[in-house]
Amino acid sequence: MLHGVGRAVTRGAGHQSHMESDLSLEFLRVVEQAAIACAHTMGQGDRHGSDRVAVEAMALKKPVIASRVGGLSEIVVDRKTGFLFSTEDSTALAKKMALIIQDKRLVKELGTLAYKRYQERFTLKKHIQEIEKIYQSISLTD
Repeated sequence: MLHGVGRAVTRGAGHQSHMESDLSLEFLRVVEQAAIACAHTMGQGDRHGSDRVAVEAMALKKPVIASRVGGLSEIVVDRKTGFLFSTEDSTALAKKMALIIQDKRLVKELGTLAYKRYQERFTLKKHIQEIEKIYQSISLTD
């Protein structure tokens, strides 16, 4: 399920990321038009696809507002590629969303840094390079 808040798009916990869902094209169109993306969860056990949603948004040069839970806190760099908030603090989430929605310069700055982080850490090419390093280290020890 997608949630729209002004020019923000959120995808609640328990919903698949666009790569795993029949809504992929719709999701991409909505995110491309959005100023930000929110990847939120209710806690550690409630994270289905949120990490992937954050990475996908960064690939589209969107800053991400994410719960400070699990992998999200490793993907999103607070105040550089978006913002992190505690799952219990809905007021902090609302303030961060309002800040980003009102400041186009901030959206662009965070989105640019989000895309740079995506390019440096989350592309298919980067994952292949990391797997190749593992294989090389294994073959050297044999």
